Amino acid sequence: MFARRSASSIRPVEPESDTFYAACEGELQGLHLKFVRRLPKIRHGQRRPTPPRPPSL
Repeated sequence: MFARRSASSIRPVEPESDTFYAACEGELQGLHLKFVRRLPKIRHGQRRPTPPRPPSL
């Protein structure tokens, strides 16, 4: 179980807490070079909303 594996080092946090997102963002920063090389580069603190796509008719 994932919760049991990391229970000694990381305490469970609510999904909507800042700690949860901070942990996820830390993981994503480590995986960035491996998996999101094809995506537009997003720098921390400079995130912009994606431009609206034209309606496909």
